[in-house]
Amino acid sequence: MTNKPTRAPAKKKQPAATQTSESIAEQTRIFLESGKKIQYIEPGISGQQSPAAKKQAAAPAPTDTTAPATEDKEKSS
Repeated sequence: MTNKPTRAPAKKKQPAATQTSESIAEQTRIFLESGKKIQYIEPGISGQQSPAAKKQAAAPAPTDTTAPATEDKEKSS
């Protein structure tokens, strides 16, 4: 009978955040040096459409489970 491992193997440690920040800074520098510009977007603006705007489903008609008031008055008279 073989023993099954009780734990998953250790995962490789992620690089330090400074490496990532340095990489982004380098990519940004290359982008700007190529003559391209960064477009600044005002807070609260999104380039994505909301899923509700793409597909608007019609609201279901309300179902009335109560009897009309006129019928109740006629029966009680």
